[in-house]
Amino acid sequence: MLCGRDILGARFVGDLMDIGTQGAGAPADLAWLRGMDAYTMGAYPQAEEEFRAAVRFDPGMADGWLGLHALRIDTTTALLRMYRHRDRFGEQRARHRRALNSWYWLGWWVQPVLESPRDLLLAHASHWLDGRHVPELDRALAGLPPVDTDPQVRFLHACRSYLVKDWEQLVRCTEQLVDDPMLGIEAGLFGGMARVRLEMFGQAEPLLSAALMRCRSEQPQRKELRYWLARAHEGTGRSAAALPLYRAVHRVDPAFMDTSARLAALVEGDGFDESADLAAVTLTGFGSGGTEAGAQPEGDALLGTDLVDGRESWPVGEAGLLGDEPVPGP
Repeated sequence: MLCGRDILGARFVGDLMDIGTQGAGAPADLAWLRGMDAYTMGAYPQAEEEFRAAVRFDPGMADGWLGLHALRIDTTTALLRMYRHRDRFGEQRARHRRALNSWYWLGWWVQPVLESPRDLLLAHASHWLDGRHVPELDRALAGLPPVDTDPQVRFLHACRSYLVKDWEQLVRCTEQLVDDPMLGIEAGLFGGMARVRLEMFGQAEPLLSAALMRCRSEQPQRKELRYWLARAHEGTGRSAAALPLYRAVHRVDPAFMDTSARLAALVEGDGFDESADLAAVTLTGFGSGGTEAGAQPEGDALLGTDLVDGRESWPVGEAGLLGDEPVPGP
């Protein structure tokens, strides 16, 4: 008779013959339960081993992959496996009456909970958004609830408009989202930026200003909001109001978009006494004579990158903004 040994050292007669067996007493479910216990206690290495054992016994156990996703273990593989076996998503949680969730990136900077089948569909669509795979994204969006029934679905459609630079559609998609508690800052950024692109500067200013007021200092959108608000101020002839915003962006990221070029132009053209800032700008490749070697051209082009408006893919890796350690579920 074949014998197997689980990672804790306990022996289960016939384990190796039970791979794929499902049910409350199956090896996969028992490993999942041990993983849940370890996860709840904060014993994350042990939880990882148990969840890995669970999906090794039962590769279609979506809740096993959810456990690995919650631990930030190879989240892309875990997400795609959960989606592939989405008909079983929630099976172990319901069977054993245990709560477990994770989080995912909705768009680039919003972090909702991954817990329900609807969340899984949104996370799957957002996966293709970040990879900039528009055909796959469109297929995933087609499987979501109607736009008018779910703000987060509407937001993903807004992200798609941003990705393909459909500024008019982006304005329409974000209009109903600017007051949303979770999505409002990003919607205000998108809506304001789109209006700047469309030269609707007067409409962009209040949207961007309100979003910036709501944006805490540690939130990554702050840099983008300052940049686009400065662009809106420039568009309405308020160069003096634009200057400190460009300076703030330049301090944290001199290479962001065409901030250096715009800052140099304002300092030189309007005669502001900003010699320190101008020196910093010149060092990055912009002098009084225009664009120098290594500099990026002024304007709306993507400066030395194929990313939309300087926005990067999910920027902090598997750990995300919440830190390297997973947060135990309830």
